[in-house]
Amino acid sequence: MDILQSIRNDVRAEKLCSTPNKNHIQRCQTILDNLDSLNFVKFVNTGSIMTIESIKDRYPHRKFKKDVKTVCRYVGGFCIEFVGKDKFSWNYHEDVDFKHVEMTLFNHVKNAIDEQ
Repeated sequence: MDILQSIRNDVRAEKLCSTPNKNHIQRCQTILDNLDSLNFVKFVNTGSIMTIESIKDRYPHRKFKKDVKTVCRYVGGFCIEFVGKDKFSWNYHEDVDFKHVEMTLFNHVKNAIDEQ
């Protein structure tokens, strides 16, 4: 996975949506400029809770689980889905502990950066 391209695609999606978030674009640009220094705190600080409608405005072809109404989106367009009443999901990892899912996502991103 090319993290640089994921972040660039995220910036592009944000710029093209109906209500662009300039703060998100700036955070993405800052991270692109300093990708090697990305740590858990910096990554988590890019998180933004969004409705499923808002995220689909940016990523219309992305598939989500049926009962997802809210996500937390991070730099690169990565999302943790809020599933049902008390579960959180990213990719293959589902848990009741949001921070655990967030750490799993960050480790995935950091590993992809290290492989570049």
